[in-house]
Amino acid sequence: MRTGTALRSENRKIYKKRRPVKTTLKVFGILLAALIVLFIVAFFSFQRYIVYTPDGPRLEIPIVQRYRK
Repeated sequence: MRTGTALRSENRKIYKKRRPVKTTLKVFGILLAALIVLFIVAFFSFQRYIVYTPDGPRLEIPIVQRYRK
């Protein structure tokens, strides 16, 4: 028969084995959320630089136009 202390130490080992998975999923979720927010901010920020032509929409950014010439 196992004592209470032995059971508690075994439970901690099992719990610690699951922690890296949870931590990895948290980090992945935070990175994914940050990328989504960054994409939304970029989309709305560059929306005023979209020019619609007969060939299709184009993105004309003033800084890029200066260096292109």
